[in-house]
Amino acid sequence: ANLDIEINYNVLWIDEDMQEGMVLRRTFEQTLGVLWNLPEDVKITYCTHERAIRELANNLYSLVILDHDSYRGDARGPSTLRGIRDLDQDIPIIYTSSSNSVSDSLIRKNVKEIIRTDQLPLRLAELIEKYIEE
Repeated sequence: ANLDIEINYNVLWIDEDMQEGMVLRRTFEQTLGVLWNLPEDVKITYCTHERAIRELANNLYSLVILDHDSYRGDARGPSTLRGIRDLDQDIPIIYTSSSNSVSDSLIRKNVKEIIRTDQLPLRLAELIEKYIEE
């Protein structure tokens, strides 16, 4: 019997600005080609805050990247984070924000790392390697 089982790692990226056709997504994906040496067995799925909990409930993910999404007024990140933790206590979450000023203790207690959005392209491969196989 052939015991070569292919394991794929699925990453869920929750960010309103990373949807299909958006400028930030195109920029990140161009950067991805140049900078991110993602392992071949890693697949990134992008989704909005509205769809995040349903997406997590219906599919198997190894890691979540969650954006604070605060520039539209109320930040969506904290409530999405609560929803994720109600569903799954253990999935590693990397929390991104355009500023360093995420001081909410609920967030700090419930995520592996808080990183500025502009630092993410440089560190994504490293962070995925670090948290995906815990």
